Amino acid sequence: VTSDQATTFHSALLSALQHKLGSTTFDPARPTKGSAYRSLLFVGGRVDPVVAAAAAEAGIANIESFFPVDLVLWIDPFCVSYRTGSDHTPIVYLWEDRA
Repeated sequence: VTSDQATTFHSALLSALQHKLGSTTFDPARPTKGSAYRSLLFVGGRVDPVVAAAAAEAGIANIESFFPVDLVLWIDPFCVSYRTGSDHTPIVYLWEDRA
C-alpha cells in the first residue's frame, strides 16, 4: 500500500463512518442498543462493505488480507472495542471514556 493509497483510504473510511454513524442515536442507559449497526464486521474473509468501499476508492486490492478472518469492531460513542475469533473470545477495548 502506498502512502497516497493509505491517505485516500483514511479519508474515504472516515467520511463513510461519519455518514453512517452520524445518523444514529445513542442511549447511555442502553449502550448495547444499536451496537450491531455501529460495528464493522469481517466474517469468513468477507470485508465489511464500508471498509471494502473505502479500499476500492483508494485502489487497494485484497483488503481482506489486512484483517483477521473473523473480526468485529464496535465503534460506540464512549468506547471502541473488538473481538477476533468466535463469540467466546474476550472483547478487547481499544479506547474507552469513563469520564
